[in-house]
Amino acid sequence: MTEEGQFRALYNKYRPQRFAEVVGQRHIVRILQNALAHNRVSHAYMFSGDRGTGKTTVARILAKAVNCLEGVQPEPCNRCDNCLGVGRESFLDLIEIDAASNTSVDDVRALREAVRYRPGVGRYKVYLIDEVHQLSRAAYNAFLKTLEEPPEHAIFVLATTDAHRVLPTVRSRCQHLRFRKHTHADTVEELSRIATGEGAAFNKGSLHMIARNSDGSLRDAIGLLDQALSYADEELTESLLREMLGITGVEAVARLTEAIAAGAPGQALMLVGESVQDGSSPATLRQELVDYFRGLLLVKTGLRDQDVLQYSEAELEDMQRQAERFRIGQIVECIEILAESSVARRSGFSPQLDLELASVQACLAMAADAGGVASTRPAAPAQYASRDAKPAPPPRAKADGSETQGAATARDTDADSKAVPDDITEALRADFQAFTAAVKEWHPIYATFFEESRLSRDGELLVFELTKPGYVDALSKPDNRARLRDIVADLTGQSVGVECRLRPAESMDRSGLDTDNYVTMHAVKMYGAEIIEDNRPQ
Repeated sequence: MTEEGQFRALYNKYRPQRFAEVVGQRHIVRILQNALAHNRVSHAYMFSGDRGTGKTTVARILAKAVNCLEGVQPEPCNRCDNCLGVGRESFLDLIEIDAASNTSVDDVRALREAVRYRPGVGRYKVYLIDEVHQLSRAAYNAFLKTLEEPPEHAIFVLATTDAHRVLPTVRSRCQHLRFRKHTHADTVEELSRIATGEGAAFNKGSLHMIARNSDGSLRDAIGLLDQALSYADEELTESLLREMLGITGVEAVARLTEAIAAGAPGQALMLVGESVQDGSSPATLRQELVDYFRGLLLVKTGLRDQDVLQYSEAELEDMQRQAERFRIGQIVECIEILAESSVARRSGFSPQLDLELASVQACLAMAADAGGVASTRPAAPAQYASRDAKPAPPPRAKADGSETQGAATARDTDADSKAVPDDITEALRADFQAFTAAVKEWHPIYATFFEESRLSRDGELLVFELTKPGYVDALSKPDNRARLRDIVADLTGQSVGVECRLRPAESMDRSGLDTDNYVTMHAVKMYGAEIIEDNRPQ
């Protein structure tokens, strides 16, 4: 025990000392307690799982149980010298080894020599080898025989966060117990117990925020609570945590999501700026936004589980209402846009600008989809969607002069069946700014669709070649196509049919890469790179 008044970190002060106190690993506890009750304790265990899930804690409790002076039993007494010695980390027959700093064959050979000697005070020598995946292959091979047939007085517990990196020959010689991430509810409950034990004033929302930022690690959650209690002068609240951790909070993320749902890039940019001004990290805000959209996706598909979503009930109610503003395909598209790898390191963008660009792109995607048109790219980010797209073929005529089925939809049936005069095409090309200004007056979002567009003609149709499938979908609706035809007529004095298509293959360079992908082209120009191969998803 520590001296009176000496500070102890909360995760040490409240570390479980009995199996009954272990949080969230009931399946592990049941296996070990049944083995202890029936004298079937294995000579070797492998504990695998993420950090902070209780691997070391459970190993120490197992060492108590097999060495308790009241006998091997499912629950240690926690009163005898052996149990107290393990709790104080002074028990001679519990040997903890950090494999990260003892990786060599010589270290394993020293272990093999030491394991032959009988315990000093207990029944068993318990060897806890942490981060065992760090051992070298040669060290594994030197360890195999001892692991397979250890002395009767030795028990090995191999702990790892990366079970797949442990050699199969080692895993096969152990009972493999997999530790799970702590659920949101279990984490909040344990934090509440600890905060109450410390006599701290807190609101439940602050504990939900801590749990949400611990990624299923109870140790990380308790460490954050320890830091927060030191930071708070009085009551622990969400605002104090946001200030301490530089995170945004669900309310701000929800407002930004509303701006995206409305297709309002100006509002989205303002909210990003406000959050950064308030101290939020742009990278953290972006991740919170991705997590929030993931929550909307789960809620939208009917999976409203607090342990999965890691939000309070009140927050889940708000998410349920907000999810109604999206279709599933729209949520998926926003996640793809927001979760794309940051280009900041490659192109010199600041993290804030990178987030702003992603937010605006998500707004534009929602605006393009604003008439009920389903997304045309459920599996790939926007800039990859049109790689293999081909322009719609002109209508084919039958022998009697009538069009093939579906041909009428490829042309504007309200236009005269005459070829588009060259002077109209050239006039629009010469003063395309006037055209985009007229479109902007009609619909500001749609005006952005014509950036980097090309103008061509196909028989009686004037064709706008756009860069994104969503742009084509939005502007190909009959009402919008009619409005574009009116704008062209106002500018040129002539009525012609119009159509929107994807940019054809001619816009690609000889490598097959879309030269309108500004990130790639920027990298080529900045670093003098050469495109060798395009490995983007097809």
